[in-house]
Amino acid sequence: MADPREWIEKADALLASVSYPELVEAGVLLPDDRWLPVITYPPITMYPPQEPETLLATAEEWRGDRPRALYAHIPFCRFCCHYCHWVKRINPSRDEVDRYADLLIREADVVRGWLGVEKLSASSILFGGGTPTLLDAAQLDSLLSRFLDRVDLSGCRQFSFEAEPASILGEQGAAKLAVLKSHGVDRISIGVQSFEDHVLRGMGRSHDGAEALASIEAVRRAGIPSVSIDLIYGCKDQTIEDWLRSLDTAVASGADAWQLYRLRIERHGDMQGKVLDQFRGGRDRFADLHTVRRMKALGVVRSMESGRQEHFTRIFATAQEHVTQYMWDYCCDLADVIP
Repeated sequence: MADPREWIEKADALLASVSYPELVEAGVLLPDDRWLPVITYPPITMYPPQEPETLLATAEEWRGDRPRALYAHIPFCRFCCHYCHWVKRINPSRDEVDRYADLLIREADVVRGWLGVEKLSASSILFGGGTPTLLDAAQLDSLLSRFLDRVDLSGCRQFSFEAEPASILGEQGAAKLAVLKSHGVDRISIGVQSFEDHVLRGMGRSHDGAEALASIEAVRRAGIPSVSIDLIYGCKDQTIEDWLRSLDTAVASGADAWQLYRLRIERHGDMQGKVLDQFRGGRDRFADLHTVRRMKALGVVRSMESGRQEHFTRIFATAQEHVTQYMWDYCCDLADVIP
């Protein structure tokens, strides 16, 4: 690892260029350590609730063949990460997964009828979770075959799939990746989170750093052209040196892009993760506000100096095509989204 003092100096110089009191006064930041993870502006959490009848009343405006961003959610995981605040089903039965896949296809048919189209025109597609790669190769092949029978890919700029590292390793993992590639998936986003084993254990992850690296290599071997990873800072027992090592490992891994997330302790979702109890039971094991900001600045300077530019908030990539097109469609191009 490069001398951490050099990177810390660069990060501190970046922090010194930012006036946090001015940002608080302008209303960009909250006056204390509370914060909202912002994906859109205004944040989705600021939108007023909508009744289903109101949404259905706008269906006529949606009719036609113009492309839309498509999102399919797979709410299944084989373990529960401590930082996860979302509804999920842990270790579902095979029958439960199959029934859910059938319902996804039925929903696609309902939307096609609602829009009055034979096929849904996609500008981008994202299968997220949960863990979409929890499904085995046969289940993925069945789901994607039926899904793509109902989708027009002629205008699709990216077909992205989320993955958990261990789920795409070994013979079974290779079979899954082969299925994804055969159906046109051209970007895999891997939930690496960290390359440091003790940090991963503190998150409740089941993979280790070596498996995280192996999963990136597995995507390359499968011939899928774009691989992105997620990394989290501010985790329990994570030091500045730990974070720098993960950043250095990410650079060395050859990943095309990564998203840098600050650990969310209080829920931003439907369920509170275990991390809040961990925090209340030992605040000294979590980074203070200054250290968290320094970690964010380190992520920026280390990523930029590796040749990756910030093409989107907190997303650093070697080129635009490796950035999540789905997020770009609905956040920047204000495309219609069909979840």
